[in-house]
Amino acid sequence: PKALQLIALATAFGNKKYEATDKDFLNFKRVAGGSQTYFDAAARHNAERNDVDEDSGLPHIIHAVWDSLAALEIWVEENDIDTKDFSKKYLEYLHM
Repeated sequence: PKALQLIALATAFGNKKYEATDKDFLNFKRVAGGSQTYFDAAARHNAERNDVDEDSGLPHIIHAVWDSLAALEIWVEENDIDTKDFSKKYLEYLHM
């Protein structure tokens, strides 16, 4: 719960930063480069995770996690993953 609260701050920052084009909190899905853009951003923020991002004032680790989640969300869509089916098969693989 605490981590998700901090991720919400990065989401709110992005929404405020791009509010002219973001009316639905989904602007992150419309970024050029798709999931790769967010994978790259996560790596960049992870490299500086102990510092604060100058643009947002948030620690880089918060941006790194948000970027990873955004990358995963977009990757799922890019690869047309049925998450319910994927989860079912994976749990069967784990014998759960």
